[in-house]
Amino acid sequence: MRRRLKTGDMVLIAALLLGLWHALLLAGEAWPWWLLGIAGLGAIAWRKGVAPRRRHAYRIEAVEPLARGVVELSLCPEGSGIRHEAGQFVYLSPLDESLAAGRGEEHPYTLASAPADSRLRIGIKDLGDASHALQTVTPGTRVLIEGPYGEFFGRRFPERDMLWLGGGIGITPFVGGARDLASGAEVAGRVQLIYLAHDESRAYYGRELEAIAERLEGFTFTRHYSREQGHMTEAFLREHCPDFTEREIYLCGPPAMNAHLQRLLAGQGVPASRIHSEVFDFL
Repeated sequence: MRRRLKTGDMVLIAALLLGLWHALLLAGEAWPWWLLGIAGLGAIAWRKGVAPRRRHAYRIEAVEPLARGVVELSLCPEGSGIRHEAGQFVYLSPLDESLAAGRGEEHPYTLASAPADSRLRIGIKDLGDASHALQTVTPGTRVLIEGPYGEFFGRRFPERDMLWLGGGIGITPFVGGARDLASGAEVAGRVQLIYLAHDESRAYYGRELEAIAERLEGFTFTRHYSREQGHMTEAFLREHCPDFTEREIYLCGPPAMNAHLQRLLAGQGVPASRIHSEVFDFL
C-alpha cells in the first residue's frame, strides 16, 4: 500500500530545506550543513517511509479502566505479533473511526505486559487529545503497532540488587517487569519496587503489584503516598530499603519526580552510572 505524505510532513520537509538553504548562504564552510541536511532528510525518510512498513496489526480486545483518566488496553495480534522485553515501548496508531482525535497518528507508549504474555497490554493516561480519545476507544477496532524500541532494563548488573522507583503512568515499565517476574523470568538478586503516587486512588496497579510481591520471594513492593507523606525522603528510603545506595536504581515518572529523586540519590552518594532514568511527559 502506498503511503502518502501528509500536509504536516510536507511542511516539515519544506522547513528543513529552507533552513538548509539559509544556512548555506551564511555559512563559511558548506559541508557541515550539507551533512546535517542529508541526515535530517534521512531521518524523515526512515520515520515516514521505512518505519511504517514494520507495523503489526492488532485488535483491541479490552479497555480496562484503572483510575480516573487511566485505562489499560489489551491488544490481540492479528498475525504473529511482536516480541518484546520488559520496559520497552511501541508506537501505537489507532484506526477507530469514532475517535475524536488521534486516528491514524502514531504515539509512543510503554508496554506493561510481560514478554511471555500473548497479548500486549498498554497503560494510557489522559495527557492530551490523542490519549484522551483512547480512554473510550472501541473494543474490537484495529490498531497498528510499531516496535518495540528502547532498553530500559537493558543495563542489568547481576552482582547488585535493584531498586525500582515509579510514579504516575511511569509505573508501566515496572508493571511489565513485575509481570515478567511473575511469569517465571529469572533475575539474579532482589528487586524492590517503590510506587510513588498522590494517594491510593492514583496507585493504578497497586493491588496487582502487592499480590505479585506476596507470591514471589525476592520481590518487595512498597507504596509511598505524597498526600500523606510529602516528597520522598532519605529517611523513607532508609526505612524501607536500607541498602538503597548499594543497588542498581531505575527511575520512571513525571519530570519533577525524576528530578527530585536524582538530587536525593546523588546527595546520598549514589553514582550517576547506577541511576537509570526515563521521564514520562506530555507527548
